[in-house]
Amino acid sequence: GGDAPGTGSAPPPQPRPPPPAPPTESAADPANGTAIQTQAAGPAKAKAPPTEQLYLLDISPSSRSVGVLLALLPKASQVEVHMVQNTRDLPESVHKGRAKLPLLVDPRTGFELWDAHAIMGYLSDKYGSQAVPPVDFCFPLEIGLKAKVNQFLAYRQATLWPAVRDHVFAQLFPSSPVCPVSRGPALREYVDNSERRLRMELNRLNTVFLDTTPFLVGASPSAADITCACAISLLDWVSSPRIDNYPNVDAWFRAVKNLPGYKAQSAAHSSFASTSNSVQQGHFALALIE
Repeated sequence: GGDAPGTGSAPPPQPRPPPPAPPTESAADPANGTAIQTQAAGPAKAKAPPTEQLYLLDISPSSRSVGVLLALLPKASQVEVHMVQNTRDLPESVHKGRAKLPLLVDPRTGFELWDAHAIMGYLSDKYGSQAVPPVDFCFPLEIGLKAKVNQFLAYRQATLWPAVRDHVFAQLFPSSPVCPVSRGPALREYVDNSERRLRMELNRLNTVFLDTTPFLVGASPSAADITCACAISLLDWVSSPRIDNYPNVDAWFRAVKNLPGYKAQSAAHSSFASTSNSVQQGHFALALIE
């Protein structure tokens, strides 16, 4: 007798075993209370690095200028805004005197930028160019118009804002560091002189800068309009002078207040007059950090 058929030949191929099932964990079936198997979650996604952070003071005209500009830049929505309410909310660099408010911080790189006008230029350059079409009306690309915007930013900082600030602070908080006198006839004289100085600037805006154009740099609003309008908005808190006595200034101011984001950024400003004196004092102390 010979060998049985197939004896000594290679065994037939075996099917490949299935891959191991992913790890599971038990969970209670809410229907009958028994344990069911659920697939374990995959590896956790890496947490995205923090975005740029913007620290603003709600009562501050400078911070409000930055907030209004931010609302006009759709691509800047990733910027994280922190509204400072008291000294505990201040970033470390402000506490240590290395920076002021408003303040832009990029925790990914350690980059810090303070000064409202510097921040507005940075945001416009970075996020305005990403918009379709590019948003360049706040800081125009055309070199002559951009120079005019920068001219009015300098005017706001060196001339208009000190005139507004000195007059308003002298009336509301004569003991603030920006007011050289705090009581008596000397204070009354200081308030009268500061009002004359302020009226000169309002008249200049009315008869020179806004005499032939609806905005400071032509037919469209720019960063100059935003920051100058936020500065003179402090006149809402005092009885004199009144903006509506200057028709070109009044029309311009109303147009800027209609820009997207202005109303939302002005909530604290609008309610300031009705808040308690201690809260006002605290806000003014913070405002001096600018």
